[in-house]
Amino acid sequence: MSPAVWIIVFPTVVAGALWTWTLSARYQGAMLLALYSFTVPWGNLVTLPAPGALESPSTVFGLLTILVIGLELLRPGAPAAAAPSILAPFALLAGLIVLTVMWSADPTESINETGILLATISVFFVVCGRQFTTLDLRQFEVATVLGGASVSFVAAGLSLAGRLPTGKSGLPRFETVGDDANATAASLILPFAIGFGRAIDHSLSRRQRTLWGIGSGLSIFGVYLTVSRGALIAASVGAVVVLASNGRLRAIVALATGSTAVLSVLLISSSGLVGNHLLNTSSTGRTQIWSLGASICSRECLTGSGFGTFPGLYRQEFIATPSASGYQVAEFKAHNVPLQLAVETGVVGLLLLLLGFGLLLRMCWQVPFPNRAGALAATTALIVTSNLITNFTFKYYWLVPVYAVVCASASRTIRSPGWQPPAQHRSRLEASL
Repeated sequence: MSPAVWIIVFPTVVAGALWTWTLSARYQGAMLLALYSFTVPWGNLVTLPAPGALESPSTVFGLLTILVIGLELLRPGAPAAAAPSILAPFALLAGLIVLTVMWSADPTESINETGILLATISVFFVVCGRQFTTLDLRQFEVATVLGGASVSFVAAGLSLAGRLPTGKSGLPRFETVGDDANATAASLILPFAIGFGRAIDHSLSRRQRTLWGIGSGLSIFGVYLTVSRGALIAASVGAVVVLASNGRLRAIVALATGSTAVLSVLLISSSGLVGNHLLNTSSTGRTQIWSLGASICSRECLTGSGFGTFPGLYRQEFIATPSASGYQVAEFKAHNVPLQLAVETGVVGLLLLLLGFGLLLRMCWQVPFPNRAGALAATTALIVTSNLITNFTFKYYWLVPVYAVVCASASRTIRSPGWQPPAQHRSRLEASL
């Protein structure tokens, strides 16, 4: 990273991390989870002098979160909670993915991809066993929105300086997660959904709502700088869900009108390439990928070909199909998580995924107002993005179920008889907002 970029990045990371640290609750696991959430959108924009995956700050905080919360759950009197219903299908799916190594078409690739998934999904598993308070929830939300807003602020600075990287399409696109602008955009949707949900939460003060709104606005601007059409669609769906869950149907019309006006201004002020890409109605070759994927599925979807093997099978299918002229990428990803899992884990894996997300949506809906809006919107938006890109092993993918579990747990804590929030922590939190 060049010194000019460090001038923008380093102070932003330090300030955000320190602010998140000051919001630490009684138990360090919740604080580490918040720091993990803060660093996820940063991806590889900041790296540590460490080997392999440990050079990513989010990987380090993720491992610390797993370790510390795991130790908390083993400690007598720990804030443990009954496992939510969504844990079972996702745990069974993870188990099935491990088993597919035994009959995988490419065992080496399956082992590598399974290891990445297990390291990522383990954060979700340990969070399912812990009890969280409203302070833990707000700490997580502040850190998440701050992470998305800060990385988007850096993106804006790079854009003004003309230092955004040029992607395969020749467009200047902001990318930090997986060297993929679409994945970067998807990682900013959770910060946007949380911030937007709190910005219209009238139980908060006007100053607090304004700060949440600024964070949400910066996050969606970061999505725009990735030039990801799918993420903009997902964010729009999430915004509608936030408003609908609050019963603001008129506001949905106002949002549509305002969003159209803002997008028009951005398109006019953008370069011709960016505007043409955002207005392009083609699938960018995805329909061809899905068509060939469906052909593969007809042979593999009964038992599955092994986790992580879709790219290799697609490459073979592409070569064997003379009429194929679709989108050719280096790794031939499915660009659709249900299709990917159907091919790799079979019909059982697909059913477990659908069941898991069905239960996740139900859990979000059962979360009382005002915590429901952000969780429900983020989950709905994740469903949209996971049907357009391959993101099942990405950290931000599993951060959405993590947030939903924290929301549900905090809501149950509020309803517990005799529970009162710690006054000293509440005053520190309110003073920081």
